[in-house]
Amino acid sequence: MKDFLSLCFVLSVFSLTLLIGSCTNRSDRAAIDTTYTITVTVKGLDSGTLILNYSGEREAMNDTARSTTGVYTFNGKSPEPKRAWLRIEGVQQPSLVFFMENGKIEVRAQRDSLKKSKVSGTKTNDENREFLQAMSAPDGRYEALVKFYEETPHPDKATDDSLMSVYYGIEQERKDIIASFVKDHPGSYAGLYPYRLEVIRRQDGIVPSKKELDRKAVKKFESRFESMLATQ
Repeated sequence: MKDFLSLCFVLSVFSLTLLIGSCTNRSDRAAIDTTYTITVTVKGLDSGTLILNYSGEREAMNDTARSTTGVYTFNGKSPEPKRAWLRIEGVQQPSLVFFMENGKIEVRAQRDSLKKSKVSGTKTNDENREFLQAMSAPDGRYEALVKFYEETPHPDKATDDSLMSVYYGIEQERKDIIASFVKDHPGSYAGLYPYRLEVIRRQDGIVPSKKELDRKAVKKFESRFESMLATQ
């Protein structure tokens, strides 16, 4: 409960910082950029259609860009940074998630790995890239843990407790990274989204409470898990 209340408090202060920044710097931002241009270069897709999804004021919105040269362009206005999802029409793969905001945004992508595209050109996207880089280590450990779990059908209690122990460690690492990022980047929209997600996950009980664990089994499992990571 204490951790949850702390998260709520930081989120409230963080949201207030965004509001103040929006009011005091709106005229400055407007003088610099009042529209956005998103230029997407997709290697391996000279001809095709890209679809951009984002949230409007009251409903979900989408835009499309077509090209025969491999370079796709979106133009528009965004009063504040907002998350957007970019996908290739007719191609089944995870979307690229980035921030749509006024300014010139450059996206360099591969047709078969859109999610791993490099996004640059605006402050929020540069900060988001920094955040994702910081999160890459715990995210990698989490993906390895999921794979390990999938390869261990019907685990006994000791193994299940061990999995949870590693999971708790990853969750704490993620929480620390989010808190540090928000502290170092006050008022950044790149920090607002993960903080909101953290609060929602705790409200919904997705992050479980700690329980009694078989410490001997946990230590043995963690050693196996670290060995597996080292060989990847």
